[in-house]
Amino acid sequence: MRLLSVNIVLSTAKRLKKEGWNFDWDKSFGAISQKIAYLENDEIQGLVEFEEVPSSLYNIIYRIELSPGNIGKNKKIDNIAGTLFAYVAKDSLDAGFEGFVVFDSKTILIKHYVDNYGAQVLFGNRLFFDTKASKALINKYLKGEDNG
Repeated sequence: MRLLSVNIVLSTAKRLKKEGWNFDWDKSFGAISQKIAYLENDEIQGLVEFEEVPSSLYNIIYRIELSPGNIGKNKKIDNIAGTLFAYVAKDSLDAGFEGFVVFDSKTILIKHYVDNYGAQVLFGNRLFFDTKASKALINKYLKGEDNG
């Protein structure tokens, strides 16, 4: 497993769409957002787009997606989402935001994010990781990993 900052070109985005990915990854939501890919055998298994928001002292996740083969009970690789969340949480700590990360969730996934990753509901479908949750994610998913 490797985590890598990527710039998704149109041809790659079209290939992902053809493979069943939901999001259009050649577009960006944030003006200075980063896209991080979870790679296994040089294949993209998951992607997250996030941005540091220094004025509010948190990172915001615009979207996170796993490859179609890594969703549900028959997934090929476990822990992709947790690893991507942990990366964003670590970036928040490194930026001096105390690990705070906010993101919006599909309603059906709110309980999953709370139960499995330690997210808390801020309001509606807006969730967040606080310092404690972020450190737990980092300890669980990034300790001892080669992420370069």
